[in-house]
Formats: sequence, structure tokens, C-alpha cells
Amino acid sequence: MIRALAFIVLLSFPVACVAKKLPSKRQSLNPVALWPLNAEHLTRDVSGNGNDGDARQVELDTTRHGDFCGAYRFMGKALSFIEFPNNGAYDTRYSITLAVHIFPEGPTGPIFNFKTNGWGVHLWHARNDDLVRFVTRSLAFTPGLTHTYALNTWNFVAATYDHDSGMERLFLNGAQVAQRRIGSIQLATQYKARMGSRVGDRRRFKGMITCMQIYDRALNALEIKAAGENANCPKCPRPNVAGDPHMRTFDGRAYSFQGVGWYTLVKDCSNQKPEFEINIDFVPREDTGDKLRTRALGLNVTVGKENVLIDGQNEVKVSGEQHINCYKKKRFTGDSGFYNQRYDIYY
Repeated sequence: MIRALAFIVLLSFPVACVAKKLPSKRQSLNPVALWPLNAEHLTRDVSGNGNDGDARQVELDTTRHGDFCGAYRFMGKALSFIEFPNNGAYDTRYSITLAVHIFPEGPTGPIFNFKTNGWGVHLWHARNDDLVRFVTRSLAFTPGLTHTYALNTWNFVAATYDHDSGMERLFLNGAQVAQRRIGSIQLATQYKARMGSRVGDRRRFKGMITCMQIYDRALNALEIKAAGENANCPKCPRPNVAGDPHMRTFDGRAYSFQGVGWYTLVKDCSNQKPEFEINIDFVPREDTGDKLRTRALGLNVTVGKENVLIDGQNEVKVSGEQHINCYKKKRFTGDSGFYNQRYDIYY
């Protein structure tokens, strides 16, 4: 049964004016180590500091899992790991931020562990908790921080330590979930690091990891959120139809389609009679001369026995039990000189 549906539709209507695009601003961050761990960059350190990882018995998974279409899969075995050299660029010593996206599937194992055969600063998956411990330069343990999160889904975990304040903090999906004052220490970050397993330890990480980042200062909450959207670690593009029309599929493939008439955009294939289906009416544009270019003008959404039809006159008709809600948003003008009418449809 489909429990929730959110779908955004842009339908186009011709006008004579074109709106200006405003540039977007994003705060820049400068990691001392950044391993995207995806199909584009593999285990390369794209910070420019040259600490490329060495992968052993792990798999690059390019199947879409939630928000990500690229990550390294760890098998939960002793020889399934990625080892990262340390030429000193990410030996932060005083303050640090560790940030990473994880998809845990097993009980316990290292996410990022300085000192491959011992204990430096480390971030671990510990059953259903994440654990960070800021070990001192003399290898003395400090009190760690933990917080529960979900298995078999993506979690964005970040941990910070600030030497000036002596505070350690733990973040989950952009929100701070734990903190403690441990005093001013020097950190055991001078060693090479491992992800997935630790020498001589029977506990190993099973699941997927992508976008491992290290900073030489304690990022604040807004910066943590920005790190979660790092441009070197793009999330899967969302499927959409816009403009010509231009299509983007669920697996991120983009193409243009110039067919005329009603076509199935997406539907549920688990049953002989689809539980969910969206059909779109493509019509020729009037401003392209002899060259055929189409636009989406009509939309038909079916969920079970309920239906929403948006016709070529921009009229909305709802039939059935009316659990489907359709909200017309403010119109805006696209580059093609056509009004784009936005509809948000929820079930």
C-alpha cells in the first residue's frame, strides 16, 4: 500500500517575458581530507593533500540507496577495509571535525579509526549507536559520546572537538545530539587511518560509507549541515519533468523527449493493475517554428481508486475518496518564455 506521495509538477503556458535568475550563495568549507568514496572520485583525496585511500575487498556500489547513488560497501570481514595514509595534512592535533555518511547493516565496527593496529581518535558504529572518542596524543582515552540511530538507512554523522573550549560534540543528520567538556587536550591524529576493520579486532563494519571529511577546526551547526551537502559527494538527482520537456529518471539519467500525446511518466509495476500511476499530456510548443518541441500541459495522477486530473485549461478535478490533496503554487517564468505552474500533490 502506498502510504505517502509527494510529487511536484511544472506545467507550461506561453508568455512574452523572461524572469532573471538570482545567483545562489553557499558558504565554502576547506577540509584537510575529503574522500568522496563514489563512482566519480573512488578513494581519491580530493582536498588536494594527496592522501588517497587503498581499498581492499570492498565494492563500489552504484545502485541507488535512498539519497545516494554511489558508496563503498564493506563486507564485515577482517580484510574488507580502506586504509588512508597520513602525510601530516590531516594530523589536526588540536581541533577537529569528522563528518561522514554511513548506511550501517551490521552490529559493530570502525567507521574511521586513526592508528590501524591501535587506538587513536576514532569514530565507530557500535550496535545501533555511533561512538566518537577523542584519544589524546599520549593514547589516553577521554569519555566518548554516543547516540542511537537507525540501521539500513543513511545517517549523516559528524563529531567535533574544540581545543579552546575543551568541548566535544556529536551531530546526527545535522542536529547536535550530545556534548561534553573533556578539557584541552592534544589529539592522536598523527597516524594513518582505517575504515571498516582494525588490526587484531574481531569487530568489523558491515554496510556502506560515502563522503568522509576531516576539518582542522570544530565546525558549527550550520557548517555541519553544509558539509552534509558537499558538492564532491552529490546525492542522486530527483526524478523530474521540466521545460522542453527534459526528463530525469529515478537512477539519475537525463534526456529530452519530444513525443506528442498522453504518455505514462511513472507507475507501480508490482501489480498487474498499477496502484499508482502518473500520465502526462505533451503538446507542441508554438514558438519553435518547423522544429518540434513539446511541453507538458496536462497531468493525470491515479492512486488506487482516486484520481487527480489537471487539464489543458489549468483546471484541477479530483475524483474518488479524495485522500489526494493538490495545491496550486504561484506561477513563475522560465527561460523558455513560458509560465511554469507548480502543483504539489500529496497523498
